[in-house]
Formats: sequence, structure tokens, C-alpha cells
Amino acid sequence: MTVKNENIENDYNKATVNIKIVGAGGGGTSVLESLAANKLFDNIEMVAINTDSRALNGLSRWGISTIQVGSNITDGYGTGGDMKKGEISALRDEHILREMMQNINMLFITAGLGGGAGSGIAPVVAKLAKEQGILTVAIVTMPFSFEGCKRNRTAMTSLNELEKEVDALIVIQNDKLMTLPEAKQLTVSNAFKLTDSVLERAVTLITKIIMTTGDVNIDFADISTILRQSQSSDAVFSVGVSEKGDVAEALEKACNSPLLKRSVKGAQGAILYIIGADDMSMYDINTAIMKLKAEMTDAANIIWGYMGTPDKAGTVEVMLIATDFIDC
Repeated sequence: MTVKNENIENDYNKATVNIKIVGAGGGGTSVLESLAANKLFDNIEMVAINTDSRALNGLSRWGISTIQVGSNITDGYGTGGDMKKGEISALRDEHILREMMQNINMLFITAGLGGGAGSGIAPVVAKLAKEQGILTVAIVTMPFSFEGCKRNRTAMTSLNELEKEVDALIVIQNDKLMTLPEAKQLTVSNAFKLTDSVLERAVTLITKIIMTTGDVNIDFADISTILRQSQSSDAVFSVGVSEKGDVAEALEKACNSPLLKRSVKGAQGAILYIIGADDMSMYDINTAIMKLKAEMTDAANIIWGYMGTPDKAGTVEVMLIATDFIDC
């Protein structure tokens, strides 16, 4: 963590961090399309990996690179929900995947688990990244219960494989989206778009922290320290917003988000990033951090950062990643 020095070019240290975002299967590709459509990243390569050539067609217009795997296994079609076929396809072309990972520091893997391509490809990509020492964060969704036992079993199998390979595994339970106030008004299409938006927001905020300079800065080394201090990849990600400019309220909302798969209790590591007015009180920040520490373990390692912006007057947004749970 560093305090911004106006005499140093803002992005000098940030520019040396090479990040790639991989979308595995159809669900992962949807997230990449959303990121590209919103033009959130100019200098971060996005790569869609799939067995289905049709699913990859047209992505280049969004600036998304594509890798088709297993063309001699699936004949350019999907996997028919067969996770093993997705895995074998990725392994058959692992030399291409290894080449894609050259000279990168951090890799995001996004996927909607449950289908054959995303569920089979994502763990292979994660394993190859681990072998190359790349800091790897997987952000995935689990199927809705109504999608059936087979799809949910496939998702769990893939999730268990991912847990062994990544530094941080952030899981979004689609069923939890049904607990949101707006759930009853969601169409099927909008429900899946909401799922994509949650994954997109996680990738966007974590990347923004690394690639931009705040008043109190969190850099790649800080992220790496927190995510790699744990023996487990289990992690939670949440965002909270206070329209009153209250840091503690925003943090409380993040800690109590209905989308969390677990509370932050027992976490020994956390990254807390605060975006708010440029005249935010240090007292308010300290109060919020002490409340977070009280929820975690006594010896918790909390790395925090802050970006003050004039257009955030009256609003505070916090991003929280908690990891290294003592019950893991």
C-alpha cells in the first residue's frame, strides 16, 4: 500500500502489470462481450476459449481474441454438456493455452459452471496458469437449482477442480440472485444478464484497483500478498454503497450482501477499497476498518486503499475481498 505522490507519473508502476481475462465456455464469453461493449479496458487482453466455433464467431469485432480447442474432438461444435469432453479438448490444445499465458502476471478466469465447455476448460486453464506461477483469480457462477441435478453436479465437480488450482475462487450462486428485491420482475434473459453483470463488476473493480492509482494505493503486490497468504482458494467478493457518504454503512452493506456465499467471520486476510469524496475523513475510514477487523480474526491482515473523486460527493462505494478463512 502506498500514498499517491503527484510527482510520479500515475500509472508508472501499474503499466508493468500484464493482466489477461479469459472467458471459458459460453457463460465466460458473455462476460467478455459485456466488458468489451462497455469499453472498460483498453490495455487488457480478453480471450474467449470454447470448443464451439460458432460461439467464437464475430468476437474479434469487440477486440476479443479467440481460441478454439478440441476441433478434432467436437468437430467444431459444443460439448453437449459433457465436462470431460471440454477438459480433453483443452488438454489436446494446451500448448496454445500455454503460449497465450506467456509474460502475464495475473489471470482472471470467468465461467458459468454447469455446461461442458466452461466446466471442463476452466480448470485446465487454471492448472496451466498455476504451473507458470501466474496469480490467478477465478470468478464463476453456479447454476440455478431449477437447471437440474446433472448441471449442478457438473458445476460442483468443476468447482472442486478449480479450488485446487487458483489463488482465489469467487463463486456467485445464481439461486441467491432470486433473493434480491428485483427478482420477481426479472425475465429469463434479464436474470442471466444480471448474473453476467455480477461477474463483470468483480473483474472490473479488482482490475481497476490494480491498474489505476488512488490517494492510498493498492498495487499488484498487495493483491498477491492477500490472495496467496491462504492455504485455500476460498474467497468472498462484495460491494456496498452508501448514498449518505457513510463508509461504515457502505461496508456493512458489503458484509451483509445477500449474494455472499458466507460471512467474513473467520477471515484472516482482506482487501478493502474505498471510493468516495475527495475530502473523506480519516476518522471515518478508521472506524469502518476497525469494525471490519472486529468481524474477522484478531490477527487479520487488512490492506486498504482509497480513491477520492470530486464526482463522488455524498456517495461512498466500498469493495471487499475476504480470504484465508480459519475453518478452511
